[in-house]
This record gives sequence, C-alpha cells and structure tokens, in this order.
Amino acid sequence: MEITSYRSLAAEGKSEAVIKKSRFLGYAAPIESEAQALAFIEDLHKAHPLSSAIAYGYMAGMRQNIQRFSDSGEPSGTAGMPILDVFKQKELTNVVCAVVRYYGGIQLGAGGLTRAFSGTAAQAIAQAGIAVWQLSYKIGLHLDYGIWGSAENYLQHSPFRVLHTDFGQDVYLEVLLRAQEEALFTAKMRDMTSGGAQPHRLDTLYWPWDILE
Repeated sequence: MEITSYRSLAAEGKSEAVIKKSRFLGYAAPIESEAQALAFIEDLHKAHPLSSAIAYGYMAGMRQNIQRFSDSGEPSGTAGMPILDVFKQKELTNVVCAVVRYYGGIQLGAGGLTRAFSGTAAQAIAQAGIAVWQLSYKIGLHLDYGIWGSAENYLQHSPFRVLHTDFGQDVYLEVLLRAQEEALFTAKMRDMTSGGAQPHRLDTLYWPWDILE
C-alpha cells in the first residue's frame, strides 16, 4: 500500500550552544534519500575542518527503513544515537541532523555529552519546524485567455498552489496539489472550460503542506 504522507522537517534549521567552553553547532534538514544525507554531512566536514567532532544521525525511507549515526570519536552512544532518539521522539523520517563540536578543554562526561548533542539537535529541529509531507502532483494545463480571469480568481481562493504561469498563445499553468485533490481540480477546470481543459501530470512528489510546529 502506498504511503501518502510522512512527518519530516519543514525546512533547514540551525542551533548553537556553548556548554563548559565547548561550542556545539546543530544543523538539520529534510532529505529525500540517503545520498542527500551523506552529501549534507560531507558539506559540513568541508565547512568545519578544525572541529573536534561532527556527530550525526539520519533516517531515510517512508518507514524509517534506513537509520544511520556516527559518534565521530565521542564516547560510544553519547552523540549519534541521541540525535536518532530525537527523530524517534518526534516520529520523523527523511531527515538528517549533525552536531559540530569545538572542544573547549573541559570534559563533560557521558551524561553531559548526551544532553549536549541531543539538546543541540532538538533545538535545530525546532528551528526548522515539523511538517506533514503529503503525496502531491504537479499538474500542467493550457487555458484560453477568455477563461483566465475566472480561473485565476478560483485558484487564488483554492488550496492549490500555482507554481508557474506563462502567457503565450494561451495561458499555460503549472499547479501543485495534494494527490487526493486531483479529481476535484480536473473536474473544476473542465467545468470552467466546458470540457476544453486537459490537465495532465508533470511530476509526482511529496510536499510539506501542513506545518505542525
């Protein structure tokens, strides 16, 4: 059965904390694949070559099929796994979070490290926000100029999102909508054009329509 929605981040998020002179920088982002997570982590290594650790965790797949983490040299279980635990508490997937540490010279202990890494990750996730990503379609269609005024007014007050408009020989639209709204949209466009409009799918994707927190 096809999964039509999942919880992930609404956008990228960042956080910063200084704990006993150690500086912790959190970076979180929504992803669509494990490859994107690895690229995100690689970029952080390039941006922070002098850091003492870059611990991370990521989950990918609609059912959290892929779960990976790294303590990055910190004591086992004190860095990467606490980041994954934040994902589990928030019921997230398709998400990556890394916490960069610049060591300040004072030992934090296992409990202190766990709180520092999990807290910094949680703050980055909170800054990003959580959204429900829903199965969606990008639809293309052509409309005559004579109907454009009515169609534009309808679309402005609809739940659909107009991504692109091109005014040429006619009006060409690209519209984003939830999968369950496709039949409603198609019926409305055909009704407005007396059957002339022929909406067609351009792409299938997941989109963060509902921001939860």
